[in-house]
Amino acid sequence: MAQLARQMRMHLPTLDISPLANAATGAVRIPGSPHREGGAATPVGDPAYVDQQIAAMDTRPAPPELANWLSALFPATAEAPHHADPRPAIGSMSLTGHGAARRLSRAKVPLSRESAALLTESLPRGADRSAAAWTVLLAMAASGWSWNDVLTQLNQPGLARLRDDYHQRQPHALNQWNKALAMAADTAWKRADNETTTAPATVQTVIDAISGKVHTQSHVWGRKGWASAERVLYALMELCLKARTLTIDIDVRRLAESANVHYATAARALHRLAAEGWIERTAESAGTKAATWKLRAPGAASSDCFTATQVESRPPSPTHRLRHCRHDVWVWRYGLGGVAERIHFLRRVCGGDLPSLVIATGYSPATVSSWLRRLDSFNLADSVDQAWDRTASELGCVGIMAARTRAHLIDRLLHDWWNDELAWRRKRGKRRYRQRKGTARSDPEALSLPIAVNARTRYGKFPTQAGRADYATARLQLTSSASHKVVA
Repeated sequence: MAQLARQMRMHLPTLDISPLANAATGAVRIPGSPHREGGAATPVGDPAYVDQQIAAMDTRPAPPELANWLSALFPATAEAPHHADPRPAIGSMSLTGHGAARRLSRAKVPLSRESAALLTESLPRGADRSAAAWTVLLAMAASGWSWNDVLTQLNQPGLARLRDDYHQRQPHALNQWNKALAMAADTAWKRADNETTTAPATVQTVIDAISGKVHTQSHVWGRKGWASAERVLYALMELCLKARTLTIDIDVRRLAESANVHYATAARALHRLAAEGWIERTAESAGTKAATWKLRAPGAASSDCFTATQVESRPPSPTHRLRHCRHDVWVWRYGLGGVAERIHFLRRVCGGDLPSLVIATGYSPATVSSWLRRLDSFNLADSVDQAWDRTASELGCVGIMAARTRAHLIDRLLHDWWNDELAWRRKRGKRRYRQRKGTARSDPEALSLPIAVNARTRYGKFPTQAGRADYATARLQLTSSASHKVVA
């Protein structure tokens, strides 16, 4: 109760928490009780709603997640001991203020030119709104802004994703701001001209150069297994273009979803691309943090030593290229695969005659002829969506990528659930709540508060068998949950 009172004081600065924090002699006046100097405590809000909530207190226990919600809304940190060193660690900064006024202990300054443009300018169609909002939040935190300052800019185009989260999942939006504050403080983020974002024109120029090089060096992608590497490279370029940076950290599962390949295939493709100088790994993965990859300018790639036949056509954009290969009909093993996808796409770009396709794809004439006959047998000469859907239905590969995306989501939820279970087991002084028969539920589905609960609170105790984690049962429980259905 004392912890809950401290969280509430961050939300209500004038609240006297002394009766709530004293378990021996503390007392709280219920709504409607008389004041010592006359009058009575009058509830604020709809009287019918207040009466309903007071009546519910007798049958429904106070949810233990309330403190987590208040902590996400207005985080409170424990007071440092008197003997602690007040100086921040090397390479970090301290925070000042409380609640919505919490910010870095530096003078508030305007956003840099690049960040201000990202905040106020309309995002292009298909842009990654999450990446733009995170970039702006980090720049705001590094510039000494507080959450109150963020709220004044919530209607700007660059914060469109944060605005949606704030109106629909307020705790998630606040957690994003707290993460930006923590990163800016821990790394002493430089806010001026040294931010991690690169000028959009520079990013676009480098990616256009890489796309041109990919398009001209057909022999590279005509080798065995390199059709998937081409997809992964285009997926990396699209992500970097949306994030306005040439360096990005991305896990192989999300990258595989973007490139329409298996995550093991995406991992092998990254190593192949790095070995030949298309990309480089600037930071290794550690725990739940993904590895960091950087696109290399065309002049730095070792593949320049090859002599490539120039294809007389304009290179496709990463978005245009990925839009073609993300259909279920082009998945490996179940669908037609990457070789067929490349031949089908380049047939539209470079023409339908055999010599042009052999030059454009890097495959042998026999391979191109064989796949052209099979594509024609499915009536896939053009890019009609109905023909693609019909072919995918005939091959039995409809919904393959949606199933993979759902499996990746289940994997992440399993990992979070087990970590929450271990954290709960290590916690000392925890209370075990047992629901009695006839009482109302206190699980998240029965609560009306906008609470962001952990996986153990949402799904209960992690299944075990003979003292060991039962991942099969846990996966089955998550798979059958209606809240994790993925729509293709």
